[in-house]
Amino acid sequence: MSDPRVVSGLNTDVRFEGTVYHVQTEDRGRGNPVIDTLVYSGGQILEQIKTDYAKVLGDEPDIARLTRMLEAQHREIVRRARQGQFALERATLVDGDGEVGRLDLVAALAEIAEREGELELLRLEFEPTGGPPELRGVLRVGDERSGEAIGGARVTARLVAEGADPAPLLETESGEDGLVEIAVALPEGRRGAVLFAAERGPGGGRLRWEFG
Repeated sequence: MSDPRVVSGLNTDVRFEGTVYHVQTEDRGRGNPVIDTLVYSGGQILEQIKTDYAKVLGDEPDIARLTRMLEAQHREIVRRARQGQFALERATLVDGDGEVGRLDLVAALAEIAEREGELELLRLEFEPTGGPPELRGVLRVGDERSGEAIGGARVTARLVAEGADPAPLLETESGEDGLVEIAVALPEGRRGAVLFAAERGPGGGRLRWEFG
């Protein structure tokens, strides 16, 4: 029997430089209170964004407010897809100074969730000390508003590369200073990206670091 509290999902196809990116957003229901967005192209999942709304809206969320949150998340990811932020081309994700743009995917919910005073937006910054075939460096997790270091955040990294399925690289927690030492192997001769994610409570942040 389906969950009567599930909000209808949204699906949008976005074309960027000749490539179609499909954005799909769903509410997983009362038993799994998560707004789940998938971005995929050519059958390959490029990104998955999950937002735990129970800690923002409570155990009995108002359907209208939940619908607004789902729509806000979907619109934000569609907007970023239209800007080319899920493409592998370096020019769309790296600015003129060579700094990779941040992808704070939960930012779309800020206007709604800040009214509840519970959503924490995290800012991720990565300073590399070595490149392919192994990526080394330090990832810093901080508060988006104050810039203060965030310790105890769950940090993951996932590899997305040409001709291969996405693969997990690490799962750990940020230290009290908000730092995580990174040392992950990269495939040789391929273009791709390492997708960093940090979560603490219902909030989080994302960063995409490209190579090749």
